[in-house]
Amino acid sequence: MSGFDLSSRNISLNGTILRATCKRADGTTDSHATLDLNSCIANINGSLVPRSGGNFAASCSQIRLNGTVLSCMANGIDGNEVSAQLDLSNFIANSDGELVASE
Repeated sequence: MSGFDLSSRNISLNGTILRATCKRADGTTDSHATLDLNSCIANINGSLVPRSGGNFAASCSQIRLNGTVLSCMANGIDGNEVSAQLDLSNFIANSDGELVASE
């Protein structure tokens, strides 16, 4: 289950909150959906990975969204900041107007 962007528009990021206008299952009704990415992404040694309760923002700075790609400067294995990216469309889905993450 993924590809939320195929049935969503107005995709944006406010802090760690992903926002989108998502189509419901009936295909005609829109829903204003949000998902706190801290609840589903972790920084593992400088790599962003899907992980329940990940709290990635505690070890990342300069968090941005370009299309569906989340990027940041993440604390790496040696403590230095490294550039990290994760395409949210690979693990976030639109489920009847709600944004949901899968690992």
